[in-house]
Amino acid sequence: MNTFERQKDILSIIEKLDISPTLFKNATEKYKALAKYLNDNGLEADMYPQGSFAIGTVVRPNVKNPDANYDLDFICQVRGTRDDYSPSKLRELIEEKLSLSDLYGGKLEIYPECFTIEYAAINGVGFSIDP
Repeated sequence: MNTFERQKDILSIIEKLDISPTLFKNATEKYKALAKYLNDNGLEADMYPQGSFAIGTVVRPNVKNPDANYDLDFICQVRGTRDDYSPSKLRELIEEKLSLSDLYGGKLEIYPECFTIEYAAINGVGFSIDP
């Protein structure tokens, strides 16, 4: 096997590890909808991806694992100052708004250090957004 064929094989393997265009589009729509929801409900917020989703290095989880899940991280930047919101008050406010939502309330998982919105699986692989 020559170098060109090896490079082609390696690139093929890498492409199979990446998030699919369908899941990328779905995740993008979800985080934009989440930002819109927060804005429509009294919090001026911008959301944008960070980590692997932001730099295009998401790795597909093993679909043979029953807990297979993309964990996508996002920055939720709320307009205001510490005088407007302490960090703990802001977290409480966002959790409250999400908990009261018909759309997000049933998907919200609250942990001591963060909260996560769990979405339904697509082709056996789910994903969550950590705003």
